[in-house]
Amino acid sequence: MAATSSTSASNASAAKAPAASSPRRVALALAALAVALVAFDQLAGLALNWIWDRSSFNPVAHVRRAQPEILALGSSGGHYAIDPSVLGPNAYNASRDGQGGFYVAAMLNALPADTSVKRVIYALDTGDIADGLDGPNVKNLSQYTPWLARDPVLRDWLTARKPMEQYKLLSGLYRFRGLVIDVVRRWIKPRWVGGGYQPLQETMAPRPLPDLSADPARGPAPSGIAMLQHISRAAKARNIQLIVVVSPTYGYDRGSQPQNADVLAAMRTAFKDNAFCDLTQIQDSRFQAMRENRMHFADGSHVNAAGGRAYSLLLKDWIAQQCN
Repeated sequence: MAATSSTSASNASAAKAPAASSPRRVALALAALAVALVAFDQLAGLALNWIWDRSSFNPVAHVRRAQPEILALGSSGGHYAIDPSVLGPNAYNASRDGQGGFYVAAMLNALPADTSVKRVIYALDTGDIADGLDGPNVKNLSQYTPWLARDPVLRDWLTARKPMEQYKLLSGLYRFRGLVIDVVRRWIKPRWVGGGYQPLQETMAPRPLPDLSADPARGPAPSGIAMLQHISRAAKARNIQLIVVVSPTYGYDRGSQPQNADVLAAMRTAFKDNAFCDLTQIQDSRFQAMRENRMHFADGSHVNAAGGRAYSLLLKDWIAQQCN
């Protein structure tokens, strides 16, 4: 009887062993799944980074392909106003609608150290300096989150109001959220734009010249100054001359408006140690005549093709006279 009892106890103990090890197996399986998911995320991120570097969705890929010596950067004002074909065969316009100074900073930092670019024409938007990270264009930087792994300053800007984003961006795939289809499609079927310039064709309807006398003065935001300092460092590290302009608007010159004096002074302070040419306050009767001719404008803030050519001819003269 004792032997039988001992055997029964042994069998009961053996029966309980698999049940005891079951949670351990589940934990190991979950750990293996987590490792596999992280590995997939990082490998997929590396693959997408490789495609991003070669996709025509990426503005830096356009610049690498064009190998320009003169590069125009800014938002829509610079996009439509600066015709690279007028400036010469080695010019390219990489300005983007809805972007601004923060895009310019990120773009410069994304250029290789041995870039062909010798001059950057920065079409400055005074609102970028006055508003800083509160500006309406900052949200559009999310189109370029694939740069974040290489530009910690840009990462800090994009996550300033969403600290949890810092952790999400550790993911290789998360940086491409909402972008995968566009990035891959424009790698498979690239769209390279000669000179980067696509002018507006429409002509503005008649309207009175604007009166800005009641507009309040604006000072620089701390994050706007930080943006300028980042542009300064990136340009200096690549031996790039900064040529700063304010793109034309109908009926008035933003660069000469007293309301913008403080933000333009902040820009000059930030760039004082750079190779720097300031064309923001040009006094030229030809420029005034161009600004007051509605046939040069598609709307109050953007020139059309005729205006882009007229302004670029003036800009070419100013650079030759003042920036050499």
